[in-house]
Amino acid sequence: MKENSKNKSTANVCGTDKTGAFLAFFVAGIIPFMVELVLSDSGLSVYDWFSKGSREVDFFLIWKKWWLIGAAAIMLVLMLARAARSFFCKNEPAWKREINRSFSYNRWIIVCSVLYIVTALISSCMAENKEYAFWGGYTNHQPFFVLASYVIVMIFTYFYVNSKEAILSFYKLFMAAVFIMALLGVFQFFGHDFFASMAGKRIITFFSDIDPAGVTLKFGEGRVYLTLYNPDYVGTYVSMVLPLVCAGLWIMKSIFWKCMSLLTSLMLVVCLIGSASTTGMTALIITAIMVFFINVKRIKTGPDMKKMILPVVSFVVLTAIMAAVNLNVIKEAFSKYIPKDDNFAIDGIWLENDCVCVRFKGEKLLISLDDGLNENGEDGVIKLSDASGNTLPGAYDANYDGISVEDDRFAGIVIKSAEYPNKWSGFFLCYDNKSYSFARDPVTGRYMYYNIFGKMTDKISNRENDLFKNHEQFASGRGFIWSRSLPLLKKNVLWGCGPDNYVFEFPNDDYVGLLNNNYAGEVVTRPHNMYIQMGIQTGVISLILFLAAYVLYFINSVKIYLQNEEQMSAVQYLVMAVLAGSFAYMICGLANDSTVCVTPVFAVLVGIGMAGSHVLAIGSRKEADLHNE
Repeated sequence: MKENSKNKSTANVCGTDKTGAFLAFFVAGIIPFMVELVLSDSGLSVYDWFSKGSREVDFFLIWKKWWLIGAAAIMLVLMLARAARSFFCKNEPAWKREINRSFSYNRWIIVCSVLYIVTALISSCMAENKEYAFWGGYTNHQPFFVLASYVIVMIFTYFYVNSKEAILSFYKLFMAAVFIMALLGVFQFFGHDFFASMAGKRIITFFSDIDPAGVTLKFGEGRVYLTLYNPDYVGTYVSMVLPLVCAGLWIMKSIFWKCMSLLTSLMLVVCLIGSASTTGMTALIITAIMVFFINVKRIKTGPDMKKMILPVVSFVVLTAIMAAVNLNVIKEAFSKYIPKDDNFAIDGIWLENDCVCVRFKGEKLLISLDDGLNENGEDGVIKLSDASGNTLPGAYDANYDGISVEDDRFAGIVIKSAEYPNKWSGFFLCYDNKSYSFARDPVTGRYMYYNIFGKMTDKISNRENDLFKNHEQFASGRGFIWSRSLPLLKKNVLWGCGPDNYVFEFPNDDYVGLLNNNYAGEVVTRPHNMYIQMGIQTGVISLILFLAAYVLYFINSVKIYLQNEEQMSAVQYLVMAVLAGSFAYMICGLANDSTVCVTPVFAVLVGIGMAGSHVLAIGSRKEADLHNE
């Protein structure tokens, strides 16, 4: 009777009650579904590199952000209340023993995570745009309070879903949510997108005054994006949850749940193919190899593995068939990894006091407007010269209605006269179906760049390093973004520029690079690399803390998972599945950013993994105590 009382008190502390499992499920299973139209002011119209209008139209991020912060606030209150109760309740020493024991297994993971939040807070306080840093910014919406929420969610899940019963309760709920998400993706794959229907549009515009009929989504028919903002994040989501869903083949005892697991797994594969996410496919392959090497001994000798040969083979065969049917999609996705020489002819433009300097195939072309009159009596005769000051001849080209440079070094360049508002004179520089516009201030004589947003600016950034030179289009243009982002790490070692402040650090006034890499008219708000994103925004130190926390979690999970090689338990399978999913997420981080659409799931799963390892460790300790007795 005393033993039952002890177990009951332990259950209350560790969160085997349904509240903990439900809150964890709400974050990982419900929040990803939230899609609602929100109109807001980005505040970026004051910058030359942004459009004159500053309205942001968001469907996928802002609602998720606020619901996550709200859920994390409830979790924090519950944890503080329970900690206070534990501190003042002297008659229940079992509470404290269990908390201390639980904390000892993963204390350094929690310490690193809390220190990470401290660095994020300092970065937010020192950010250029504090509103972005604390409340969220354009197309990202991962401010400090969201980053803090991730850590709170992880710690809460660890302490409150800390028994076999609670973990399995969460797992069944989560499986059901993933099934619905995968089903939504399958319909998108076959051209029946729910959010393109009038019913879907009415739901996502329910809290706005926007006419549902006027809502359109930019993704083409057959492209899978689920509710995750971008098909790239489908790759992250699928690679993270697929190992967990597949584990149901081992964990679940009923035929219904095994079939559910198999069906959901296959639908997730369809979603991955439909997203064309190279990153997700690559992460799954690497994760599968990692899992194989960890389990190589158990595969040879484990009786549990042999029982699942038929469903595993069935899954592999059906997956191979679907991959073969969609082979062209997969080939196109992986073709992004093949390095291609860019060799952009124009790779730099400088605005001088008396001319515009263009670097063309390593040579410099100087262009200016003469103060004299041309043959038609118009102001602004175009003058051309090289870096040595030698005047270059030009000839009228009727095909382009401009002047072509008659010098082999600059063959193909055409200069066309132009007029701008307020009677500013100027010219277009055209080459290879690309155009750059320049104007001269009639008062100061200073040359200005007339950008795609219709704004005059004298600020132009150019490449300052050789990173990814001639390979900027690697991985769908990520080479260009990384080449400009990696150097920013040097100036953000300690605290970073602040959450969601990457948009102010990245050279969005690199008009040449943007145009060369098909980003003209777009604003780069994220580096497409979670680690670069973290290092720049919250600092390299915070990145080290994050990596340290994950490495500790990885080592601890593998160590505890391998303790029992004779017979696998449901929790043991789950620990391995969560570890695999989290590892896939980390691999995806090499080419995708952290996002409020997917990262909350990662935070919950890491908490589940830590809790599962704790349950296994406590079980091993109890067995050792019984053996010693």
